[in-house]
Amino acid sequence: AVVAVAPLPTALTLVPGGPSLELGPVVVPILAALWIATVTNALNMTDVADGVASGLAAIAALALAAVTLALGRVVAPAVLMALAGALVGFLPHNFRRRLFLGDSGSLVTGFLLGSVSVVGLVDGGALAVLPAALALGAIVGELVLTLSRRALGALEVTRDSADRPVFRWTRPGFFVPDRRHVPHRLLDLGLSHPAMLGGVWGFGAVGGALAVMTMQRPMTGLGAGMVCFVFVVVVAGRLYGGSVEDGQRRSKTDEDGRKTENDGRRRSKTGQDGRGRWERRVKTVREM
Repeated sequence: AVVAVAPLPTALTLVPGGPSLELGPVVVPILAALWIATVTNALNMTDVADGVASGLAAIAALALAAVTLALGRVVAPAVLMALAGALVGFLPHNFRRRLFLGDSGSLVTGFLLGSVSVVGLVDGGALAVLPAALALGAIVGELVLTLSRRALGALEVTRDSADRPVFRWTRPGFFVPDRRHVPHRLLDLGLSHPAMLGGVWGFGAVGGALAVMTMQRPMTGLGAGMVCFVFVVVVAGRLYGGSVEDGQRRSKTDEDGRKTENDGRRRSKTGQDGRGRWERRVKTVREM
């Protein structure tokens, strides 16, 4: 309801008060709706281990609360601080496995973060995208990495008769759960659960601090954000460098398995046909 009655932005800007790009009263609301849907699903996809999604959401909520408070907002900071307080209070119960965020909790939390980041960052009809992108960068980044590696893992590269590469998709399951998320990879590297949470939360805190910094030093925040982006790309390449090869090996293994199964069926059918012919010959001899 708050999103529906809030003033519609008509332009995009990096930071409040900066130069804006006028896109009209139709395009920007559509982009805002896509952003809300992205954050909602991103937080749901980030809920892969105890404390990951709720901790990142609490950090992002506090950072956005500070940004919106600096803009003189009242409702948005109140909602964000209440959300952060609820998530912090939830964490001890989550660690004791008494309560779990679940799909309903993560979807509602993601929707609140996405919608408030849109409503609270509209200034003079322009929607500030940099603070929201930095504050929610760790959450959205996990979504982008997950979809990218699943798409690359489902990419099969073969050669045709002219030795030209042929690309084929092998039914990628973008929303099929797996254990290759960033927290899982950190745990597989030997980190303990608290150490993994410290790394994930620390990255989220860096993004939140940069979001607050952009209110005073936008170019510094933008430059640091780009450095963080390059860092994520490099780390993702090290963590998921074998996704394409794994997908190709799985595809080749499946294809070999299907060929073996088909060969077995053909041999079985040939054997049955042979036995049938032999039985007919024996029957003919007996009748004679």
